[in-house]
Amino acid sequence: HDVIHRIAPDPDAIGRFAGILREARSPAVVTGAGVERSGAFHDAVTLAERLAAPVWQDPISPLASFPQDHPLFQGHLPPSQKQLAERLSDHDVVLVLGAPVFLYYPYVPGPTVAGQARVLHVSEDQEEAARAAVGTSVVGDVGLAIRGLTELLPGEDRTPPPAQESPPEPEAGTPMSVEYVMHTIARVLPEDAAVFDETASSKAKLHTYIRFNRPGGYHTSAAGGLGFCMPGSVGFKLAVPNRPVVCTIGDGSSMYSVQALWSAARYGADVAFIVVNNRGYSILKGFRDAIGAGDRVPGLDVEGIDFVGVARGLGVDGELVEEDVDLLPAVKRALNAGRPYLLEVMVDPEVPELLG
Repeated sequence: HDVIHRIAPDPDAIGRFAGILREARSPAVVTGAGVERSGAFHDAVTLAERLAAPVWQDPISPLASFPQDHPLFQGHLPPSQKQLAERLSDHDVVLVLGAPVFLYYPYVPGPTVAGQARVLHVSEDQEEAARAAVGTSVVGDVGLAIRGLTELLPGEDRTPPPAQESPPEPEAGTPMSVEYVMHTIARVLPEDAAVFDETASSKAKLHTYIRFNRPGGYHTSAAGGLGFCMPGSVGFKLAVPNRPVVCTIGDGSSMYSVQALWSAARYGADVAFIVVNNRGYSILKGFRDAIGAGDRVPGLDVEGIDFVGVARGLGVDGELVEEDVDLLPAVKRALNAGRPYLLEVMVDPEVPELLG
């Protein structure tokens, strides 16, 4: 028995959205996981180019949904109300495709959008549409909505936004900065790689240096939950054996489902696991500092764990990387091992500024 659940959005509503976008002074597009799920990764590019509009990835998105080296791509929206509204404040219409309006992590009070900006929302999820705090939501297949809008928008005479500037090349050094680690991974990551990311406090730096330009290139858990990416990367590799798979994960995050290494060894899932070890729950330290809790929060340091030893005990070989000069050849070995392989990479335990 097959169930076909693809439902087209209301054509009259799509027509109204197209009319609003034609009249917009400065539209912006926000893409989310629903774009990728509906097979519209590349169709979203055509629509954005018709609008000559800047494109942002929604906050904490579990999937990349727009080519991140495209000149219209502006990066990832911050996951807090005040900063997100400020980021979109220059736009009079915000088209949100396949994403919540909006998903936040730290609570920073502010408007959903600034001023009188109109939010046009397309989602395949009725509950996601009902939760939107502002705007007009249309429920239906996101890919069909994108193609419908594209047909109704012949192209607008707008000046496209300037492209993102390339990030500066980080300095080498020991202890290694997270920026240096992510930059090094990006240098040798295969174009068709699928990255499963659970780096938490290092996520913003990963997005700065590693760009995803193909469908299925980036995966993480929705809403920031931990424990998905290690087993998720193993399952993905078993399902798509010809695609390179990398799991970037924090030392704290890896402890949620480290037993997935046994599955990788048992079933021969050729995944490169890269544990970014800052010796603690750095994301929680960031929240501690943001609320001014000082030293009153216990249990945030995770010292003395031999992650390579843990991996070997579960049947996965690996190595410890402490020096900057050793990182690039180690990443190459992990990517070309032909079997599951774990790198434990020691980094500077700098605590991120979450609300800066």
